[in-house]
Amino acid sequence: YRRTFFDPERATFEISQGSIEPLSGRSMVQIAMASRSRHRSQDMGMLEPLGTRMAGFEWVAGGVGPAGDDLFAGVDTRLAAISAELEPALAAEIEPLLQEVEQRAAAARRELSPAGLEASVPVLRGVLEDLRRVRERLPAGAAADLVAEKISIAEVSLAAAASVAIDAVASESAAVSGRELEIEVSVWNAGSHPVELDGVDLVARPGWSIAPAEPAATEENGVVRRHFTARPHERARATVPYYLEVPRRGDLYDWRELPEAVRGEPERAPELTARLALVVAGTRIEVEREVVWRGRDQAVGEIRRPLRVVPRLEIGAEADLMPWSVSFDKPRRIRVTLASHVDESLSGRVVVAAPSGWAASEPEFAIAEPRGIAEVEIEIRPPAEPEPGRSRLILTAELDDGSRYRQAVPLVDYPHVHPRAVPVPAETEIVALDLVVPEGREIGYVYGAADRGVPRMLAAAGAPPASLSGESLDLLDLSHYDVVVIGPRAYETDSDLADANQRLLEWVRGGGTLVVQYQQYDYFRGGFAPYRLDVARRHDRITDEASPVEILEPDHPVLNRPNRIDASDWEGWVQERGLYFASDWDEAYTPLLALRDPGGEEQRGGLLVARYGEGWYVYTGLAFFRQLPAGVSGAYRLLANLLALD
Repeated sequence: YRRTFFDPERATFEISQGSIEPLSGRSMVQIAMASRSRHRSQDMGMLEPLGTRMAGFEWVAGGVGPAGDDLFAGVDTRLAAISAELEPALAAEIEPLLQEVEQRAAAARRELSPAGLEASVPVLRGVLEDLRRVRERLPAGAAADLVAEKISIAEVSLAAAASVAIDAVASESAAVSGRELEIEVSVWNAGSHPVELDGVDLVARPGWSIAPAEPAATEENGVVRRHFTARPHERARATVPYYLEVPRRGDLYDWRELPEAVRGEPERAPELTARLALVVAGTRIEVEREVVWRGRDQAVGEIRRPLRVVPRLEIGAEADLMPWSVSFDKPRRIRVTLASHVDESLSGRVVVAAPSGWAASEPEFAIAEPRGIAEVEIEIRPPAEPEPGRSRLILTAELDDGSRYRQAVPLVDYPHVHPRAVPVPAETEIVALDLVVPEGREIGYVYGAADRGVPRMLAAAGAPPASLSGESLDLLDLSHYDVVVIGPRAYETDSDLADANQRLLEWVRGGGTLVVQYQQYDYFRGGFAPYRLDVARRHDRITDEASPVEILEPDHPVLNRPNRIDASDWEGWVQERGLYFASDWDEAYTPLLALRDPGGEEQRGGLLVARYGEGWYVYTGLAFFRQLPAGVSGAYRLLANLLALD
């Protein structure tokens, strides 16, 4: 089935999203809106309304055909359906047992209440025993795997119903390669049913050594604790998402060497897992707990983080990409950060593998304080006659003991996502560009959403902008600037920009150049452009980054000065050509480009320029914010021409 959100007349059937989901006490609409609000980077917070709302679905293929009136029409969701693929004689034996399990589970669910969890222990014990009898009769295969999964769920349910609390914590959140840390596994029987701890093991990913600690076990306040020491090997790899363990192939994750069971999972297996054998109400079960770090935050209280392996030393370059005009012959510097994860001092030097013809210094460093940070600068010198193209500057931190480190593993950690480390190789890509940057132009830049790339890349290319804001635009003498660039969605993210807009337009009328990168609907509705400018409600965009581009005004200065734009400048773009193209505009604007997605309609609203008084007003939906950080030569050359407009 396909959702008919934009074409409700195609719906095969409708379902209500307004009924209350009992566990959360909210409707499906409310849950959906809460989910949408989790798009933190997209600024999409939503209200959670009361009331019924219908959702239409169109049958596409399979199932019971277009006569179906439910998303699961034709799909047997009963537990007994596990027996469907078995031999008839075995299926006849297994199906009644599975039906009995389902009836027991339904009975337990009907009686379930927070105040009476333990009343379901006998029923859950019976469920577990029935499932085990089923598994004993099944040959290896998909059905046996499904039943094993149900057994695991039943074991966890039985422990929870019996009020057995289990925890597994590490003494550190980051385990350093070759260094020991302490692990404590705790079990508390908070209920009335007898519980016996029959054994505790630590299960580790490859590259760990595990041993019992002294004392191996303690008991206090009814809590039994088992103690271990764990050590990742000297050459243990840093903990990163499994799909980032090797570099991507283009835009694809490379998991060809990974086990089939891992591919497509949201997370890799934890570094350490506590596996406990318990006897609960006379029934032996096995349950697992991921080993995590537990700490206290002064403001919020207890916090938990997954255990991860880190190297002794991380090294990272300030910039992963450095645009370099082939006409620029002076040395430049990049900052390198070295971060220690150990308590003792570290010292060494940064070894640089430079591209052929390029030269780089190799500074020494020292980190004296425990888990400290050092910063050094590397001077890069170009060859006498650099050729346009891409090459890499590869950095290695070489310690005095001979060990070498080549990456950083910064942690992405926000309240609404699972923390994960992202490997970043200590490399800087040098993109030598056939680029002429307008000289003597004073440039201001109003930051937009997720917009650090464009101004940083402009500075690296030799056109450093001054940072502006809607508030500062009301105070500054704008005559100091030749050109002001508005970042993507800045009219959304900077609430003061709307108030400063009229002053900006007066500055343009007096001779300034204003370049407005893509904005969303509020900008168009607000009438901030000097002449009429509209956008379609489902905005126009060009999603094929290799789609053809036709130059409509080949003699226009934007396409000629100081860089002549030709077909080669549209090669190598990434992800898309652009978005939020204008759909309709006043005749004062001149469209410079025509673009078309395969099978789509021609779009001319991606780059519009207009004279306004003595100055220039530019609106562009071209995705400069993607292209400049990716080192796309043509995007640099075209943006340089926009900055040169006078």
